[in-house]
Amino acid sequence: MICAISLLLAVALPQAPTKGADETKARAALGQAAQQVDELLLHAERVRERARSALDLARSGEAAAKQAGREKLASLAADLGTQLESLKDSIEAHSAAIRALRADVTPEIPPPAEGSVASLRDRMHLARKLPKLADALGALRAVERELQADDARTKPGADALLGHVRYSIAAAIQSEAMQAQSKQRSDEAVLLLRDASKKLDEVLKGADSSDTGEGSSLRAVALGRRVEVETRLYITYDEIAKRKPGDAFIAKRHRENAETAWSLLKSAYADATLPGGQRVVEATEDTVKRLVQSR
Repeated sequence: MICAISLLLAVALPQAPTKGADETKARAALGQAAQQVDELLLHAERVRERARSALDLARSGEAAAKQAGREKLASLAADLGTQLESLKDSIEAHSAAIRALRADVTPEIPPPAEGSVASLRDRMHLARKLPKLADALGALRAVERELQADDARTKPGADALLGHVRYSIAAAIQSEAMQAQSKQRSDEAVLLLRDASKKLDEVLKGADSSDTGEGSSLRAVALGRRVEVETRLYITYDEIAKRKPGDAFIAKRHRENAETAWSLLKSAYADATLPGGQRVVEATEDTVKRLVQSR
């Protein structure tokens, strides 16, 4: 009887967790926290950019109000600027501290599961850092293929990551085109620029994203880059048309492509910003002006 009771108690009473199980649970929880921290830092960066943009506007408003002799309005603008500057500085300080802690956390947490969206995102970032463009493109295209698989497309965040990967591929192709152009391989440069434009078109057909680190809108930065690429193609074919008038229609088509992308960027994404806070519209306009002036 005593033996039976002892056996019953042994089965019924919960077993004390082992230290190993506690450690595994702690590392898993810390890993999940780290993922949320990564997203939070991206959001914080966007808030910081908006705060800086608003600060510039507040200072501009203060100066204009003083010029107009409107002291009360100038005082309000100055107070707003003070609060915005404090907010911006606070975000910068806290983000820096959190990034430092995040770096210390990395060795202590399990790596993302192979094939997960987090794992593929890590591979994309590693690919972008490869010194040779050919190697980077190969690695990025491998990630793109995996994201296009049926089992990957249903995972949360996969569509947004696919757009970012395709944007990264387009940027790398454009860099290859610039290298070819610098080596006087103009035919190769043109083909590469056309490939870059097609890849950007794929980005624009996909989902928009605000947490890629490229800016406040992936579509906006893709449109800005497409304006640049199509402008380069227009300038190239416009020069060719001077020798081969039959190619004038190609130049016209690329100019229309650039103008269409530019019009959409201004109408739909006028307030979209780059990581540094500059509006994509302004940055794109500056780039196009430089290209036209350098002809």
